[in-house]
Amino acid sequence: MSGYSPPSSALIKEFGLETGKLGNIKADITGPNAYQTSNAKVFAAGDGRKGQFLVV
Repeated sequence: MSGYSPPSSALIKEFGLETGKLGNIKADITGPNAYQTSNAKVFAAGDGRKGQFLVV
């Protein structure tokens, strides 16, 4: 992953992960399964889940 591109589509396909409109990995941030993706063995956080940001 580099720059402002979404997570690797190969990674998403390999693990069968659901994504949002912008290509970020879907994962709730609350509840008993916080940060768990549509694959019970994969968790997502940071840029992969939320998207990329630039703070200046």
